[in-house]
Amino acid sequence: MHQDDTMNAYEVLLITHRIGSRISGTVISREEPADFLGAAVGHARLQTEAAYPALLPYSHLVDHQSSFSPKIVPEIGAQVDAVVFNFLDGTLYLSAKPKDLSETTIRKWREYYDYIGSLAIGSIITGTVERVVPFGLFVNIGGPFIGLIDIGHLRFNGGVQLPFDPADWPNEGDEIQCNIGYFRLHDQQIGLGWLPANGA
Repeated sequence: MHQDDTMNAYEVLLITHRIGSRISGTVISREEPADFLGAAVGHARLQTEAAYPALLPYSHLVDHQSSFSPKIVPEIGAQVDAVVFNFLDGTLYLSAKPKDLSETTIRKWREYYDYIGSLAIGSIITGTVERVVPFGLFVNIGGPFIGLIDIGHLRFNGGVQLPFDPADWPNEGDEIQCNIGYFRLHDQQIGLGWLPANGA
């Protein structure tokens, strides 16, 4: 059994096939590209060193859909350099967008994974509310990546639910206690739980 067989999608992206990590492979099958409302539809299947099937959606060949052309779809047998951008239903999804392959983007992903490697789930920290938005609070926790208390992720953030009325939420500039609840991998954020001073 491969070690990834017992991991969920979050763990795979956190540990073995990190978003933004380079991966290359050979095209072993491909769909004919189609256009749907201005977006490229279809994918190529790649043989890689990963233990999972790997798909390269055609929408992830270009930075802007307006520049897509069926001519850029790799042929069967072509070698493709890509990066991981998701893992879903046992399949790695790849990107060959020039922006995603840039050294700047790859370095930013490395920095994010290095940073979250220094954080412990459940640890309590103090942060400052930077922005209040309808879905939660962006919190500066003193690192290079922002924290977020998301009202939609109470189930696993380890904190207290924000009050129903946003007027009762902490305000921008307030210093608050939080705990590290999870990592928001696709957004390069830190998922936080709110720990109000009064325990309410």
